[in-house]
Amino acid sequence: PALLVHSVGDRLVPFTSFERLTAVAPQAEQWVLDGDNHCIIEQFDTPQQDAEYCHKIIDFLNRNLK
Repeated sequence: PALLVHSVGDRLVPFTSFERLTAVAPQAEQWVLDGDNHCIIEQFDTPQQDAEYCHKIIDFLNRNLK
């Protein structure tokens, strides 16, 4: 299983890179975020403070690693 995550307006990695990945890995789950952040979460040392991030990651793991 794979979870591909990308921000639409990422300033470091263009969205076309994400589109190329999804084209060759159509079975991968995708999470596309609005905005221009390269980093999906603001604080790497406290990811639990981002409820949406935690929910997406935990849900993905629960569904795929049983």
